[in-house]
Amino acid sequence: MQKSQLGALIVTMLLLASCGSGASTSPPAMNNQPHPVPSLIGRWRQVPPADEEVTMVFTDDGKLVYSIHAGDKTQVINMVYEVSGNQIITDQPSNPLREISGFSFESSGILVLDYNGEKARFTREP
Repeated sequence: MQKSQLGALIVTMLLLASCGSGASTSPPAMNNQPHPVPSLIGRWRQVPPADEEVTMVFTDDGKLVYSIHAGDKTQVINMVYEVSGNQIITDQPSNPLREISGFSFESSGILVLDYNGEKARFTREP
């Protein structure tokens, strides 16, 4: 994959997703325990509407599997990532190009990625 294609793919990954209802969660039980810090680890699906159907799987050993689903075809891009504060730093070992995206979690658990001001929202999958 050429650098321009990778750049376009990363931009596509982080395109602005329109507001959606997202996943609803029950309020936490009342206790004196601190709230757990949300984790990136797991499988995430972009909240529709979006230009493409995208899923991401973050593993606890620093791997990121980014998949674009189009009809009966799926393009899979294997990356590595690290987290620094509220930033995700990604790289594709087969075509090195480090990209930095901000991230945060909405109170509902929705993951919000911010790439140069363009935001995309993802919901955790089981």
